[in-house]
Parts: sequence; C-alpha cells; structure tokens
Amino acid sequence: MSEDNKEVHVNVFSKKFTGGPLGLGDPDDRTLRHVEDHVFVTQLVKDRAHHEKCKDLIKKFGECMEENNSGWKGFISFITCKPQVTEMNACLGKYYKDKEFRAECEQIYLDRRSRHRRTGIIEKDPYEKKPYYDSERKKEFVAKLRAEKQKSQENPIENSNTK
Repeated sequence: MSEDNKEVHVNVFSKKFTGGPLGLGDPDDRTLRHVEDHVFVTQLVKDRAHHEKCKDLIKKFGECMEENNSGWKGFISFITCKPQVTEMNACLGKYYKDKEFRAECEQIYLDRRSRHRRTGIIEKDPYEKKPYYDSERKKEFVAKLRAEKQKSQENPIENSNTK
C-alpha cells in the first residue's frame, strides 16, 4: 500500500471537544460554549434560585394559593396572593440578575462538566423533576389513596353472582 492510499481522519470539532482521556473533551477547558452559557448555566441559576434561595417565599405563595383556591375565592386568588407573588418575584429577580450568583453557578457547571469529561459519569441533576412547591394537602391525599388501594388489594370483593 502506498502512502497515497492512506486514510486521513479529519475531525470537524476542536480538540477541546473531542480530546481528553475518554474523548469527551478537555477536562481542563474552562470556556463555555454559547449553548452552555445561555441554556445550561441559566437553568442552573433558575433551579438554585427556586430550590435554595427563595424556597420559603415560594412555599408562602403556594400555601396562599391553596388556601384561596376553592369556590368564589378561587377566582380572585391572584388578587388575594398579590403580596406573596410580588415578594417571590422580587427574590427570584434579584438572583436572576446577580452577576456573582451567576458566576458561582458557572463554576458549579464547569466543575460538573470537568468531572464528566474525566470519568465519563454523568452526575444526576439534584433538581431534576423536583417541584418548586410540595403541597402538604396533596401529599396527604396521595397517601390516603395509596392506603385505600392497598386495602382493596388485600381484601378483594368476591362476587359470586357473576358468571
């Protein structure tokens, strides 16, 4: 085989995206692509603001909405809970605009990405599918339904009249 017939593998991606020990990218690269900055980091900012920083205010808002959601009160709950909405939005807005908080979230994201590129293991997102507000009333209702279902499975009703 002559040198003219050699296949040359050309990669369209930079070494920082395909290099590293597992071919997942350079673990030491600390630059962010546009999509990482505008999607992943922004989502992390949102999740941390909701689940860590403004958690109590979101809980207050959820409780207010639960208290005012029945009957005629349900139609005006958005007026009744206006103070809680204002307070919650002010808190969330503060963290959405805070440059230091965003920089902290960027570092968290870059650390996770670096660990993934080194090990190949994807860390589970701690906020994935977590609701912003857990309703105690809903938890009690679901527990009651499960108990009734389990009770009905333990004591099935036998109908001797059916053929």
